[in-house]
Amino acid sequence: MRFLLTLDYELFFGQRTGSPDGCLIYPTRVLVELLERHALHVTLFVDAGYLERLATSDTLLHQRQYQRVVRQLKTLTQRGHDVQLHIHPHWEDSHWDGCRWIIDSRRYRLQDFDAPDVASIVARYSQRLATITGTRPVAFRAGGWCLQPFEHIADALYAAGVRIDSTVFAGGTSVNRGREFDFSSAPDADHWRFNTDPLVPERKGRFLELPITAHTIGPAFYWHSLWRKFRKSPEDTPLGDGGALGNSGLYYLRKLTSSERTVTSIDGPRADSLQAAFREALETGRRIFNVMGHPKSLTRNSLRQLDVFLREHRENIAGSTIRELLRREDTATGVASRRKAHG
Repeated sequence: MRFLLTLDYELFFGQRTGSPDGCLIYPTRVLVELLERHALHVTLFVDAGYLERLATSDTLLHQRQYQRVVRQLKTLTQRGHDVQLHIHPHWEDSHWDGCRWIIDSRRYRLQDFDAPDVASIVARYSQRLATITGTRPVAFRAGGWCLQPFEHIADALYAAGVRIDSTVFAGGTSVNRGREFDFSSAPDADHWRFNTDPLVPERKGRFLELPITAHTIGPAFYWHSLWRKFRKSPEDTPLGDGGALGNSGLYYLRKLTSSERTVTSIDGPRADSLQAAFREALETGRRIFNVMGHPKSLTRNSLRQLDVFLREHRENIAGSTIRELLRREDTATGVASRRKAHG
């Protein structure tokens, strides 16, 4: 099975955003050390809006922070890791008060901006990553999974060179106001092509959807996670030094009372479900196991669970990055086209 690890490289978005050293550089370095022991690479969906704010700031602290992040991303790409586009557009409205970032999340979704602003945001953020890595991003993941309506952002992404989306997970939904998404009708498949609706496959679609692998968990998982959170064990403490945005009461009620489809992730206690998610993927005939997460949300326990998983399944998985998968698809498409042309 093809194995992808696709992490959202970002700060927290609550009142304590955390620092780039604590949320990005340090946990990513620890993770990459683990992966390279297994000869594997990571795909980082980098929150380019944050980097754009650092790069254009006249604050010396931000300039130094930007250079440290740039050094890490350049080093990682030189070692075969992958950097792709992640957009949290609320950086357009947030500001630095001299001591900390004041996050304004009223326009949390890229779709909350008008078409010219969307085009500007996507172009600037894509160029920021290209300036750092030397290559344009070809894949996109929406901040907070807020991908819909995709038709509002499709042309801007395509114009920037994006050909792959990796946001959808089959059966996923969100009831948080201003952060809604509904993937309940998504195909339960490894990948598919689409045009303006990522949930509607089209054979000749200009985009490729590479969904995050979904699996089913019940309320017992969330009750146990809640207990572990209050226990405050160092093994379960996130490596990142910030705090997350809050969720609605309905969000927590749903999780504590009913089963749901969710992402396969190495964030905190979610990493405990890696083995079960992999078994489910095998039983349903999957050929791609796309696991997501966030450097900021890694814990000692989640890294240990990932290490155990990789050691146990080293014969069953073949590592890849998203850029490598796109190259394979382009090669396969080219071969098929040449065969068809020659009868």
